[in-house]
This record gives sequence, C-alpha cells and structure tokens, in this order.
Amino acid sequence: MALAGLWDSFKWPTGDITPSYCIITTAANSLVVPIHNRMPVILEEEDWPVWLGEQPGRSASAPSPACGGPAGMSARPRDGKDGEG
Repeated sequence: MALAGLWDSFKWPTGDITPSYCIITTAANSLVVPIHNRMPVILEEEDWPVWLGEQPGRSASAPSPACGGPAGMSARPRDGKDGEG
C-alpha cells in the first residue's frame, strides 16, 4: 500500500535546509467514515510510476472517496493500551 503525498525542501538564506511533506487526504470511504470524515488517498500499485514522476500520464488514483475503498480494507477497535491494538 502507498499513500499519495507531496514533499519539498526549502533552503534558508543561512544555508539550512528544511524538508517538508504532507499526506494528501480525501473524503472518507464507508469503512473510515465512522472514525473520521477524511482519509489518506491510497494509491493503486499501477499508478505509482505516474505519482513518482517516472512516466507521464494521469493517475487512475485521483483523490476520491472510492480510492482505497472497503474492498481489501479492514478495521478493528483498539483496546486502549499504548502500542497495542
């Protein structure tokens, strides 16, 4: 599984470099909506080269609630203990 994201770095006048990154989110699918109204965009493996800039084209994994839909996903409650789940 891969999540859609962006990254960049900023070079300050002092020469220091600050990296930054973010995860792209979309509306939650039916599995996630009871937990939160947003979720990461899940990329299909065949779209990785487009998202990574290795080949031109338009990704089929456009941000949408259907991305990473319930098929193949599961959820379970946590027991509340840190690091366990």
